[in-house]
Amino acid sequence: MAVQDKKKLMSAKGQCKASITRLERYFADQQHEYTADDIIVRKKDLIETYNKYQELLLELQLLGESTDKEEEETEVRYYNLMATFEHLLKSPSQGKLVNFKLHKWMSNYPEVLSDIPNECLGMSSKNLDRDESIFKILGLSYNAKDDV
Repeated sequence: MAVQDKKKLMSAKGQCKASITRLERYFADQQHEYTADDIIVRKKDLIETYNKYQELLLELQLLGESTDKEEEETEVRYYNLMATFEHLLKSPSQGKLVNFKLHKWMSNYPEVLSDIPNECLGMSSKNLDRDESIFKILGLSYNAKDDV
């Protein structure tokens, strides 16, 4: 492989690292309002960028380039960003994520409802054993006990 091809690989690797840096800066900036869709798109972009980075490193290693220290540093940055994305997606209380909290859950299987906080339930699971299990959803009557 020619020296010029090696330079192209090094340049592409640098572009990948720059993309990761831009993502780090974007999420370090407290001025942004992050939506779930925004985070998901940027997470997908990070995964694609990191995969390309890994491919470029492999090609450079095959050409005899040493990339160990740089590879470790970029890997740490990648996993830190992935953790940030997961945290933002799971923590709407951070004030940066717009989402909808689901509530009024109902199921005729008590084990399903056992993990749902009481304030998010449509009715008490005790009501399933009585005739009070009929309620309206979108204008239709629903019997939670019989699931009809």
